[in-house]
Amino acid sequence: MDFLVDDYTSLEVLPIEVKSGKDFKRHRALDVFLANEDYSVKQAVVLSNNREVTTASNGVTYMPIYYCMFFTHPSEAHADVILPELEPLI
Repeated sequence: MDFLVDDYTSLEVLPIEVKSGKDFKRHRALDVFLANEDYSVKQAVVLSNNREVTTASNGVTYMPIYYCMFFTHPSEAHADVILPELEPLI
């Protein structure tokens, strides 16, 4: 895991992992973090060189790394992507 985004208003944490290779769907540390029920994390983001946005059944959303410039806080009215409630943009 590379980053943890903490949202104080909803008391949730969004783990973010950045991958540069073609095996971006392999993320052992992130899988272990999501499997730990004590953390109660329901979703995560993997940023990679892949150009498609997909969401796996385990709550991991895969998106291009350049999408991170659209991450904003829910209090901003013009938000394109709202964290931590991510939805596929395509």
